[in-house]
Amino acid sequence: MGTRTLLTVTAALMLFFSVGFILLPRLVFSIYGVVLDPGGVMLARVAGSAIFSLGVLAWLGRNTPAPEAIRVVVAALFCFFVIKSIVTLIAQLAGVFNVFGWSILLIDVPLAVLYAREVFYTPAAKASLSLR
Repeated sequence: MGTRTLLTVTAALMLFFSVGFILLPRLVFSIYGVVLDPGGVMLARVAGSAIFSLGVLAWLGRNTPAPEAIRVVVAALFCFFVIKSIVTLIAQLAGVFNVFGWSILLIDVPLAVLYAREVFYTPAAKASLSLR
């Protein structure tokens, strides 16, 4: 999968889920077995806003002609998916989510791996990581 396609898929997923977190947080979280109190609703909306912003970053980054700018976008999304995967796995193992919580990891872990490939293993990444 090319970088542009990866960023496009990421943007679509992030924009889709973020809208649910912002507009219908109780419904979205109930699918995962989580009941939100008013504070949880507010935090879900904040998370949705952050995810929406990262989706916009991915969407705008997909057409950026500057390799340095694309690298920044890819690195930020790599960090997001790695940290989110770890946090979600801990929550899943602690029983925060029902069985549908695993679906979050089925999306995030492959994205983390694909972004790791972009950050560390593409020709552009190797060139920027080499000692000068």
